[in-house]
Parts: sequence; structure tokens; C-alpha cells
Amino acid sequence: MPAVAGDELAALLLECLGLPPGQPIGDPQPLTADLGLDSLSRLDLLSRIEDRFGADLQESAIDEQ
Repeated sequence: MPAVAGDELAALLLECLGLPPGQPIGDPQPLTADLGLDSLSRLDLLSRIEDRFGADLQESAIDEQ
């Protein structure tokens, strides 16, 4: 993934979590366990990604592996 897209995804994640812009996010971190992203926040993140990148994603696109 290009660094710009990764930076934009990180910014969207921080917005969903209510964290300040630029806060470091370790790589990789599970969305729920380490970052505290609940099911509603996950849907919010998915919607923001779709809006920002013009994508149509399934909810499983951000499931933890």
C-alpha cells in the first residue's frame, strides 16, 4: 500500500477512536484488542474509508485476521 494511503487510513482510524491527529499507531495492532475499536466504531471506520476512497467494501474488509 502506498505510504499516502496508509497515512490516510491511519488518520481515519484516529478520528474514529477520538484520538489526536498524528498519534502513533504501532504496526500491526489488532483493531479491537489493542486499539479499542468496538463494532459501531468499526462500521464508522468502514464508512469513512468508503467515502474517502470511493470504494464499496464489505464489512469483512476490516475484520481481524
